[in-house]
Amino acid sequence: SGSSVSSVLDVYVPPAPNDSGLSLGATWSVAPPKVRQPLQYMGFPLWDEATLPRYARNRGAKLLSSLGGVEYLADLLAGGDPWLRQRNSSAAKPIVAVVRGRQEFGPRALGHRSLLAVPDSHQMRERMNRLKARQWYRPVAPMIAEEALRQVFGRHVSSPFMTMAPQVLPETRRSFPALSHM
Repeated sequence: SGSSVSSVLDVYVPPAPNDSGLSLGATWSVAPPKVRQPLQYMGFPLWDEATLPRYARNRGAKLLSSLGGVEYLADLLAGGDPWLRQRNSSAAKPIVAVVRGRQEFGPRALGHRSLLAVPDSHQMRERMNRLKARQWYRPVAPMIAEEALRQVFGRHVSSPFMTMAPQVLPETRRSFPALSHM
């Protein structure tokens, strides 16, 4: 056949790393691509792109930018003034749905189609699992600010593609029991 590994131009990179990626990694270690490859899987266009705005309006959804942006979201999730002004102000802290951009898949699927909540109680994890109709032991994918990594894990663990699973410090688990799943 006479072809070599370095002559292969079209390579499919699976979006979810697992043992099946070992052969791809081994190939790249001896014959790396000549051009930098994008590593984040972009996903498919939203299947409900045409109908999503109507469904969102019917459910009373609002654009975050029209409400005050990230500061409003943080205050809402923490049970602050935006939450207290709602009809259900006596209810538990909210779970907020985020829908934007393309669909995602795999361990990097965070931020485009996500449920956001403050992980400060076991009840929050139970509510999230019921909402997603999943088992109690399923992992959560917390978003943690880079400047808080040492406080949460005891060390700086850079994992922009969510491929690391560092141990959460016991004192952090006590304050935020829904942060880790076990």
